[in-house]
Amino acid sequence: MAAPIRSEPPDALTLARRIADGDLDPADAIAEARARIERDDPHVNAVVRLYDDIAPAQSGPFTGVPTLLKDLLAGEAGRPLTSGAKLLAGFVAPQSTAMVERLRAAGLVVIGRTNTPEFGMMVTTEPALFGPCRNPWSPAHTAGGSSGGAAAAVAAGMVPLAHATDGGGSIRIPASCCGCFGFKPSRGINPLEPACTDMLGVLTAEHVITRSVRDSAVLLAATGDVPDAPDGVAAQLASLHRPPPPLRIRVVDRIWNPAAPHPDVAASLRGAADLCESLGHRVEVGPLPGREIEVAAAFADFYCDQAHQTLDALGRLFGRRIRPDDVEPLTWAMAERGSVFNTRARLATLDRLLDAQAAVTAAFADFDVLLTPTLATPPIAIGRLNGQRSDIEAVFAERLAFAPNTALFNITGQPAMSLPLGLSADGLPIGAQCVAATGQDWLLMRLARSLEPQFVQAGGCGPGPAEAGRGGPGYCAPCT
Repeated sequence: MAAPIRSEPPDALTLARRIADGDLDPADAIAEARARIERDDPHVNAVVRLYDDIAPAQSGPFTGVPTLLKDLLAGEAGRPLTSGAKLLAGFVAPQSTAMVERLRAAGLVVIGRTNTPEFGMMVTTEPALFGPCRNPWSPAHTAGGSSGGAAAAVAAGMVPLAHATDGGGSIRIPASCCGCFGFKPSRGINPLEPACTDMLGVLTAEHVITRSVRDSAVLLAATGDVPDAPDGVAAQLASLHRPPPPLRIRVVDRIWNPAAPHPDVAASLRGAADLCESLGHRVEVGPLPGREIEVAAAFADFYCDQAHQTLDALGRLFGRRIRPDDVEPLTWAMAERGSVFNTRARLATLDRLLDAQAAVTAAFADFDVLLTPTLATPPIAIGRLNGQRSDIEAVFAERLAFAPNTALFNITGQPAMSLPLGLSADGLPIGAQCVAATGQDWLLMRLARSLEPQFVQAGGCGPGPAEAGRGGPGYCAPCT
């Protein structure tokens, strides 16, 4: 295995405090981030665009902290937005999205863009337009997708946090692969533009991938309407340091895959369950209604329909029919499959997804938090899953074998997070996923903070990756 590509910068709130105290010039913070990107990104390919003209920081909890935007959904007026697609290589966003404006209002300074698969439709990040994004822990392995560039940039220490989106696990999957903290908010917490809605209202959530829990929590409270979060950064940090009350935690080892998870993943899940139990929570193994394999098939149908509608909309935008050579083979194959769906087929798919949503939501009456593996296996090799394939059935089967546990909670709209709590025998990160009822985002954040001393992570603000392979003490002063 190649040597890892990781460094140990402070978390975003530490960086913001140093800037506010006058210990660090904001221009130097940006210069340092650019230097790390220029040094390390040739080995990782997380960043697809760096800006020379950078807007000044606004006043907020993260004033002056450099960040990167995923090259998907997050439009900035007058800047390129490619969605990882060669068809959009020359596209310029006409306006900035609400989420971008809120990130800027929190004080973050956007310095560039991160890699994503074509139209964000894969669980790995290997677009033909920009090439594969590699895992900083092992460049031969995937960083996950579709926010692979964001996770790789954070894990490599290029920036302390990076914007990400999640329409089927696209925050949690790369967070698991790269040993980061990845949080998908409840539906409606953060804004989505009208163009990003779908037949369920919204499946996609926007937030960030981070190294520390507190960065994720404070930023979520700054950009979104979090029902159970206290007001003010000081109160939020104080709340995070109070462990949650004893919770009823249901452990489920698989969702959409019939096969048991990889032995290293199963061992990591047992370790996460034992850790929760040691903190006073009631842990039990049990069922999860509404997770049957038919739901996975409905979700695949939905994605193919979305691919067709995306290419149809782009055809209208460009005033011509989109051709097979305009897009990657898998995108075209998915769109072709989606083109046969009529209104009746779409409604049937919707019914299956809504039935699953109702069943899963009702199940949470019996427990507070669901604990699953984020992925069924450790990170897979580069080249195994990418858009150059057109064998849809085989691709979706391999997707399910790798990432079967995340998309259900895009359907239900519940908050879900991936916590870096394990390592494979080969030293690759393994994430544990926790899910709570809709609107219980801050409860999940408090649970994550109580588990954070055991994070297996690439240095920075929190434990490093080395102590007994399980992380260890070492929080910087502001976190204690």
